[in-house]
Amino acid sequence: MMMKKLKYIICDLDGTLLNDERRISPRQAEYLCDLYKRKDIRFGFASGRALTSLIPIAKDAGILKICDVMVANNGVDIYDVKNKRKTETLMVSVEDIRTILELMKQYEWINVTFHNPNGLYGLYETPRTRQIVEINHFDSFHSPFTEPFVPTPRVTLIFDPERIDEVRRVVAGLELPPSIQGVQSDKDIYDLARIGVSKAKGLEIYVSSQGDTMEQVLVFGDGENDLEMMQAAGVSVSMKNGAEEVRKKAGYVTEKTNNEDGIMHFLKTVEDWF
Repeated sequence: MMMKKLKYIICDLDGTLLNDERRISPRQAEYLCDLYKRKDIRFGFASGRALTSLIPIAKDAGILKICDVMVANNGVDIYDVKNKRKTETLMVSVEDIRTILELMKQYEWINVTFHNPNGLYGLYETPRTRQIVEINHFDSFHSPFTEPFVPTPRVTLIFDPERIDEVRRVVAGLELPPSIQGVQSDKDIYDLARIGVSKAKGLEIYVSSQGDTMEQVLVFGDGENDLEMMQAAGVSVSMKNGAEEVRKKAGYVTEKTNNEDGIMHFLKTVEDWF
């Protein structure tokens, strides 16, 4: 039994609110808009994606009008949608980016990328980086060895999903800058960001600014980069298609996957929590 009414619904995107076609289904979008009208709630995203990707997703699905907050780049950027106010937390310095690039050059099967205001930087331009440029509405692709750059929210390692265990071993064996931590954010993406950065911290900054606490938050997630947020929230829900560790640690697991409108089906059963 809920001791206090929940007030926030926060969703991860890829593998969670988005289906495998990277879209929010019209049926799920319509339900969320209706729930928002009927209940005193705040709604938002918490994603590893850049903020430039999140706003178009909400617009395309017709749910920007119900979005209160967008936590982007795994917690580096917090965007108060209603007040159009962006808060930026810890960034990876230019020096640390250069160190990571030098350390990773020997692993040709791992592409190192990061974004700046003028576009995506990376060791190699590939179909995956072109997809990232398109998804995040970046302007272009750049080489970090021939063009200047500024601090970034995160440095992203891209690889064949089947080699994730090798990536973890590589990262563990490197002498990374002491301020850097790593987390897997997609099946083929491992992020390196500043210690202290997380979706949990980014979300907490926003919630506290509204005079509320994380106990009033329900979160949906599916991956490793959702774990801290799920542990910090009052109610945590893993998608049925979520990683095994996420399903085990979540308070609840949806009965349906991200391709079956799992969030909508779960929320329909717990509307009295809000």
